[in-house]
Amino acid sequence: MKRLWLFILTTFYLTAAEKPNIIIMYVDDLDFDQLSVYDYKKLPCYTGAKDTGNLKELSESTAFQNGRFLKLGEKKYHKDARVLTPNMEKLAQGGVVFNRFYVTSSTCTPSRYSLLTGRYASRSLVDSSNTSDPSPAIVWNTYLNPNEGHIAKDLNEAGYVTGLVGKWHLGDKGIDLIDTSKGYKNYLAKDGPNGSEVKHRYKGDYFPLTTDPHDPEIQQEISRIYENTRSKIQQLSGFDIVDRLYYTNYDLLPIPESMKVHNLEWQTEGALKFIEDNRNKPFLLYF
Repeated sequence: MKRLWLFILTTFYLTAAEKPNIIIMYVDDLDFDQLSVYDYKKLPCYTGAKDTGNLKELSESTAFQNGRFLKLGEKKYHKDARVLTPNMEKLAQGGVVFNRFYVTSSTCTPSRYSLLTGRYASRSLVDSSNTSDPSPAIVWNTYLNPNEGHIAKDLNEAGYVTGLVGKWHLGDKGIDLIDTSKGYKNYLAKDGPNGSEVKHRYKGDYFPLTTDPHDPEIQQEISRIYENTRSKIQQLSGFDIVDRLYYTNYDLLPIPESMKVHNLEWQTEGALKFIEDNRNKPFLLYF
């Protein structure tokens, strides 16, 4: 993904008289059997291995990674792998498809860090200030320092409007005016050993499990948390516009349990709005 962006960006700057608009769609955990662009039987994925008779058993570690977001009882592979992605196919037919490419990490946070900064995640200023350099372990510890340069800041200087829509997962966990250690109206989850209280630490139990998201008082609190978070990430990230934000993985957000889903329609609506609002200006959309 990063190589594709660098290639396109370089080509545009060398050949285009006007500044091109740039859209980066960055996807977590997308397998080869989830895009009709690729032949899933020739590239590594569980469904391809199953359909070609090469899936002997699920290793404990990879099965956990592949199945951690699935509901109880769901398979680690698809029943029918012919996933229809016609718009992705159109992009592929009119552009370039890479069958061999590399990212600096297979984990969300460090991979995003490298995409935006162009640096190895082990060189994250936030991480290296806490550990040796380079870091011995690259996990969800390579956050973006507000003082670091990255693509959005560079394009800002070049006259671009920059927008972040969707998932961030690159900032510290301290959000102003939100005390996750107390919970909503001092609610504390009793899910520790023998029903003991557990500190929240953004584990997503800010509201009681039975919270009704349609309650006006709850909606007001959700809006307060969201706007506070959005404002903090806008300052931290350096993007001009931050909208339809997932601060971290949805299951860890301080929102009612019934709202913890991937709301792709909501995100897409925000992306289309950003494009429409800035259609007459050079823009970067990180989606």
